[in-house]
Amino acid sequence: MEDKTTLLKSFDEKKFKKISDSRTNWLNSGEDMIINENHKTNEIAREIKPSSIIVNVKEIKDEISNYKTIVLNNIKENELPLFRAGQKIAVDVNINGIKYTRPYSLTCSPLQSLSGEYSITVKNDEEDIVSNYLFNNLTEGDRLSISSPFGTFYWESMRDEENVIAIVSDGGIMPIYSMIKAIIDGVDNYKLTIFYSEKNEKDLVFKKKLLEYNEVSNKVKVNIVLSEEKKAGYMSGFVSLDKIKKEYDSGNTSIFIAGNEGLLKYLDNELKDLSIPKKFIRYDNFLPRCNIRKVVKYNLILYIKDEKYEIPCYNNKTIMKAIEESDIYLPSKCQNGSCGFCRSELLKGEVKIVNDKRTMADKKYNYIHPCATYPKSDIEIIVR
Repeated sequence: MEDKTTLLKSFDEKKFKKISDSRTNWLNSGEDMIINENHKTNEIAREIKPSSIIVNVKEIKDEISNYKTIVLNNIKENELPLFRAGQKIAVDVNINGIKYTRPYSLTCSPLQSLSGEYSITVKNDEEDIVSNYLFNNLTEGDRLSISSPFGTFYWESMRDEENVIAIVSDGGIMPIYSMIKAIIDGVDNYKLTIFYSEKNEKDLVFKKKLLEYNEVSNKVKVNIVLSEEKKAGYMSGFVSLDKIKKEYDSGNTSIFIAGNEGLLKYLDNELKDLSIPKKFIRYDNFLPRCNIRKVVKYNLILYIKDEKYEIPCYNNKTIMKAIEESDIYLPSKCQNGSCGFCRSELLKGEVKIVNDKRTMADKKYNYIHPCATYPKSDIEIIVR
């Protein structure tokens, strides 16, 4: 191996100083950049995190009356991309010839991906065409297209504390269930205390397993809180500040929150008294419900590639929803404004944006995320 003096002798200082000038001249020339799609780096990136993966429905398991767990395995019998407990995958389905996409939290341990398997748990939601389809129409042996795992709602040792309190309700238990499994399997190492809130015992998903994990692990503590029922072994009422304080270690605790909008708004008020810095509180992204009473119809002009569409849209539905209801496919992933996958340029009109996660540049140059944007007038957008 060459020593440092040899390397210094071969260093061309004059050529190095001209690199900036060369780069500037090339940029000013407007010459197209030739991208080598077959470059080794690109091949490795596609292998580690492919844009889409075809999976087989290996098994469908009943949880409670309105939830099912779907086990997916790689049709190539290879490992699936690794993920962090708490992340999601986007699932594509074709319903009556129309393609839809929805995100679902993985409910398995990251180790399961090494066996070429993922698990998601879906609710029989009549208001959502995809969840309703997966729950009622999917059968073992069917094939689906999914994305690689994504999202930032996971525990990270360099960012989060080793004492974690998770407060969840309804479907918010899904990412936390994966986090529990990661701890049990030794993938992650931190103390996780869960407050799982439901109205009644019959509404609890994974109840038997949660109570089992509570017994076998000194890193996992599960507190089940029932708001409309009093039963032995469970807390009653709401996840109040008094309950949280018993597990809270000031300055050394991260709080993870996932669930319905009512829980999140309630906790915003409850947690104020603890004066917790924002960096210690992590929310699973969600789309706030629209509470508009007077529904107004507008006109939406949409450009996708070389196609132009003119469709109706409404002030109580997202632009993405209007596009879906007009049987038009717009690529998406998170469905809550976080990932930017559906990023589009607003050419004309006024909009209302909720859960605004856009970059400063997107705000400056009038880009929106249709999945988290409502129209306030006739609008015109182009999908970039």
